[in-house]
Amino acid sequence: MLPKIQFYANRLRDRLLPRVAELELDTDSSVFTPALLFSLTIVFYVVYMLCMQSAFVLGGEMWAEMATNYFANANGATLAQKLLSTDAGYIPLPQRLIGFVFSELRLPASAIPFAYTWTAIFGTAAMIGAFCLRPFRAVVKSDGLRFVSAIAVLMVVDFESRTFINFTYLAAFLVAVVTALALVDKTRDVPQWCWVLPILMLSKPAVLAALPVMLLTAFVSAPRFRKIVVVVVLLCAAQAVQIVVSHAGGTFAAAHSVSLGERLVASARYFVGFLGAYVGGTHVPVNLFHPMRLGAILLLGVLLLILRRKAASNALLVVGLALLLFNVLLNCFALPDMWNTRMERLAGQPVYRHIIVGFEGVLLCVVALCDRFFPRATLNLGIGRLRICILLFVCWFAGAGWFSRGTTLSVLPGTPALNNSAWRAMARTVDAGGAVCVPVDPIGWVFGRDCGLLNSDEVGPTHTYDFGPMLFKDAASVADVPVPKRSEHHVVSALAVLAKPANGQVTHVPMTAVLTMVDGTQRILSGDRRLPSGGGLVLLTPTAEIALEDIRDVRIESTALLQFGFVSDSSPKTPAVLWMGR
Repeated sequence: MLPKIQFYANRLRDRLLPRVAELELDTDSSVFTPALLFSLTIVFYVVYMLCMQSAFVLGGEMWAEMATNYFANANGATLAQKLLSTDAGYIPLPQRLIGFVFSELRLPASAIPFAYTWTAIFGTAAMIGAFCLRPFRAVVKSDGLRFVSAIAVLMVVDFESRTFINFTYLAAFLVAVVTALALVDKTRDVPQWCWVLPILMLSKPAVLAALPVMLLTAFVSAPRFRKIVVVVVLLCAAQAVQIVVSHAGGTFAAAHSVSLGERLVASARYFVGFLGAYVGGTHVPVNLFHPMRLGAILLLGVLLLILRRKAASNALLVVGLALLLFNVLLNCFALPDMWNTRMERLAGQPVYRHIIVGFEGVLLCVVALCDRFFPRATLNLGIGRLRICILLFVCWFAGAGWFSRGTTLSVLPGTPALNNSAWRAMARTVDAGGAVCVPVDPIGWVFGRDCGLLNSDEVGPTHTYDFGPMLFKDAASVADVPVPKRSEHHVVSALAVLAKPANGQVTHVPMTAVLTMVDGTQRILSGDRRLPSGGGLVLLTPTAEIALEDIRDVRIESTALLQFGFVSDSSPKTPAVLWMGR
């Protein structure tokens, strides 16, 4: 069976790609240019992140599962917990290994956000920038074209996909270009550093979109790539078993009333639709070039182009289309309640973590097309010569609106997504090892040790929030807050109150919570912070824990002029206050 598959795979490869003897292998004398461009890619991404997201990358605060999952499990009791704990039902091995290393280095809690965030920044830049390296000249001859395509990928990434918890979504790009390299040149093996691919594949399920084309390529590749694929298959099989177990346990969203046929139809339609949407970009009028029609035309054209003439860049076309196809297949089968024939996910040409692998695939197709049409042509600019393929790609990237979309996606979200974390302020308490509750970003996420969020059903990241003026009385902003009702015994260790300066400026905000007990006595929780103009959480702590059932009334007071945060999608509106304790 395997020899037959290998025979037909070789025939297909020879039908689409030049024989190795016909390839323009690396004879360029500028052997240092690829390494320089790789380094420049990393420098660009570091500078870009400092310019676009300096408040986050230099803020030293935690984002969501960075604290509640990765930091917590990295400091777990057993090696299995540290390395094999799941996140949303799958094993994210790269993040687990990174967390394990920093835990073994005994980094203080105050350094962990910087360690995680900057590892993600450099890791992302290295994964994407690797396309600039010398071996990939066999796929795309132009160093400049590979460089600008790497920069383009790094620009069009949403905030959440850039974070430590999600940066491995971009590993699909590296897996794809290495697969294309193995497909093009079956006599020279992939570089030794490609052994990192199995680790990267055991991360986000979306990265598995690259697995089918890796498997086919393994039948026609040199030995090292085949060995890498064998390890990848073994690890992905373990991942698949874990996902099935997690799905059976209810970790994944349940699928309701979506048939197998509908999922296949939805996959085909999304494949064609996203191809048209991503190539057409955000500036193409939908009424003039509907993504489905444009995608169908493009797909037919690409298939004819692949069959018409052999070229090394055909490998990128094949791999790029495969990434998009299997990305939407995974979405339509794993999340059919959202990804179905209603085609709601196609609206607005979205780029986010569920479909970013497909976007990377389409971008590789555009790179291949630019290389196919103008592989050697140059333009004399007076100060030097520029390959037309580079100019064509840059014009598409800017003209299709992806440059402007990328800069928009990179803008930091405001409150309440950010400005809620108290990690830096409570880092020493975290290091002390006792019971602790620390609010982190986005609002509703809490890192807890023998402590947690007592009103998680009322306040969380899925809710929407707005602000209203606090009553100004006796030279203080005041607001009454309802006490959560609980049948069990709970003790309160802290409150976190969402507020924003009424004057729209950064303001130092002292705040207290006056708790009137059922016996008529009063207890005080206090805190303060330099509150951003857009608002955020103010953490209030007592001198000792307080029994929740002993609290009758709560009044929030501050000498600053404030607006109070409310959960706007509740009826009536609920004050946005996090009650933390055990």
